[in-house]
Amino acid sequence: MSSVRVSRPTYAGYRTRALEVDGSGPRFVLLHGYTDSANTWDGVLSEVGASGGSAVAVDLPGFGHADLLGPNPVLPQLDAFVAELVRDQSSRGPVVLVGNSLGGCLSVRAAAAGVPLLGAITIGDPAAGPWRLRTWAGRTRTPLLLRFAGLRLPIPARFFWLASTPVVNRLVYANGRRADRAVIMRYITFIQTRGGTGWLARDAAALAKELVNGHGTIEVASPLLIVHGVKDRIVPVRGSKALHASLPGSQLHIEPRWGHCPQLDDPAGIAELVTTAAAAWQADEPQSIDLA
Repeated sequence: MSSVRVSRPTYAGYRTRALEVDGSGPRFVLLHGYTDSANTWDGVLSEVGASGGSAVAVDLPGFGHADLLGPNPVLPQLDAFVAELVRDQSSRGPVVLVGNSLGGCLSVRAAAAGVPLLGAITIGDPAAGPWRLRTWAGRTRTPLLLRFAGLRLPIPARFFWLASTPVVNRLVYANGRRADRAVIMRYITFIQTRGGTGWLARDAAALAKELVNGHGTIEVASPLLIVHGVKDRIVPVRGSKALHASLPGSQLHIEPRWGHCPQLDDPAGIAELVTTAAAAWQADEPQSIDLA
């Protein structure tokens, strides 16, 4: 079993934190979602390391312990970071890019941009198909609800924690009653440190404006597996179905047990899923991805 190693590399000018397990086979490069960090993949890294595999999870610029992003637009900066990250990790083996939420969007964008990959896996991609927040953000006049949420209102820390915890539990996990308190604390602490709900509303709306047209018309040369949890309460499953329909040759796996962050719900299941997909792609033998 390989232990997790921590390093502080720099990609595209952004210093980040990388959590790595070294082993054989494809190199799984793991990208987290919005307001998250590389630690969201702790369970998956343990599973991959225990099986002798090779993987790295990084903090995306602007999150975790990585450098802050420059002024908008955000997506081109993240695209450049991911492209350089993949080029670097390719020395460890053929790269399978795995992303959750915002990281899933970046995985598809990298594949569409021709970044050399054995394959890409996107989980709960917010740029896939129709999504209400993107529609709202695309309006000329910002909706009243988002404008109110974006106000810089002083909110007592205790109230912020009490109000935020059940919401984050429900949004992140398939079953909020099974939420890991340390994980929820990580999310809420990050948001509170950056400026609370006001910062979150303004920042999320700005990013959503960049995603307003979704992925648009794209072609993906490398294999692509689209994954979505039925209990995802942030991004609707129909988005992943639409992305799959628009990309002939892509695979779709919809899992009834998972929520928006299945790497937290079921790290063993995600590790099995990505390992099975990578093995099929390496063998160049298409097969269905089934965990039943």
